Amino acid sequence: MSGSFARTFDAVRWANEVGLPVQINTTLSRRNINEIDAIVALMEKLKITL
Repeated sequence: MSGSFARTFDAVRWANEVGLPVQINTTLSRRNINEIDAIVALMEKLKITL
């Protein structure tokens, strides 16, 4: 759905602001394995708990 990625980031930021832990589940495949470093960096930036 258009805009869902941006809204998800908004929700993560709001959760971080009020101290709620955030968990992200993702699937790695041959289509995105080359992006693993960027995915990890993004999770660190967004204070992902798990």
